Amino acid sequence: MRDDQGLCPHVTSMPRQSRRHTRRPSRSAGPPPLDVLPFNDISQLPVHAEIGGHHAQMLYCGVLGEKWWRNYLHVHSFSELCYVHRGSGTFLINDRTYKVAPGDTLIARPGEPHEIVSTRRQPLGIYFWAYTLSATPQAQQTDPAGDALFQLIRRFNSTSTPVVVRVESTEAVLQLMIREIRQRAPGYLQMINALFAKSIVDTMRGAVPDLPGSEESDARSRTIAESLVETAIHYLSDNLGRRFEVRDVAAQVNLSERQLRRLFHQCAGTSILAYLTKLRVERAEQLLLNTDMAIKQIAVAVGYPDTHYFTTLFGRETGITPAAFRRQKGTEFLKRR
Repeated sequence: MRDDQGLCPHVTSMPRQSRRHTRRPSRSAGPPPLDVLPFNDISQLPVHAEIGGHHAQMLYCGVLGEKWWRNYLHVHSFSELCYVHRGSGTFLINDRTYKVAPGDTLIARPGEPHEIVSTRRQPLGIYFWAYTLSATPQAQQTDPAGDALFQLIRRFNSTSTPVVVRVESTEAVLQLMIREIRQRAPGYLQMINALFAKSIVDTMRGAVPDLPGSEESDARSRTIAESLVETAIHYLSDNLGRRFEVRDVAAQVNLSERQLRRLFHQCAGTSILAYLTKLRVERAEQLLLNTDMAIKQIAVAVGYPDTHYFTTLFGRETGITPAAFRRQKGTEFLKRR
């Protein structure tokens, strides 16, 4: 159970200090303190994410720490993370007590008795967010042994991993979540979902001492050379109707003409000119079949202002003239008539 503000249960606080002891807020330039921003409002959203074969669902979140407070020893049936952004205090969990300071992330897993106590002189300010994490039916039916993220989650759920970690990205992620909820620009919920997932994964990475094997070799599907050639191919495809030279393509991938020619032939198995001709003929075939454009117009559209040259080249590549190709294959335009 939570109180009406979405806070962790059993939170008690001291009465407000007298007026003469209250510190006035700083008027210095810069972003406002984290605890005055609407992080609590995110609790009203259906925040969830798919992470490594698991479904994560946020239950609640909020900010605490304007004055002295303590939440008494309790347990959850879900996971809870608390990020300390100011002040100091102690974190009691599984019969061990830890001193905590700004930059620490506190981890309470399901069923682990825990309690947080703020110091009186420097009230502990925290963000907190709670979530459930359950394996999806697909993950339960398949062997996830090769999924590094799935294995990271499995190891994180072990009680042998740390309960207080320092994760450099956490405050920046929370600030981005706050910005999204404040602005509510198109797509803000999707962005919050993604940041929610990142907050969980980053914490797991910080808590697991020896990460599972890197996914780089599994995730990388192309070499740098292949990536450059693919970029060059996109340029060719996007500029079929324009006049350009190899140097123009090379400039797009920051290579010399000689380097590009060599890499292109190595990866595509043909020359840039031959590949460009193939793309232009294929585009011409599409226009012949799917439009009523005159052959002269099609020639210009695919980069050949000389209709005679286009007709000759098309015949050489396909074994048939553009007019015969249109008659024999038929066109959607002709079918509609």
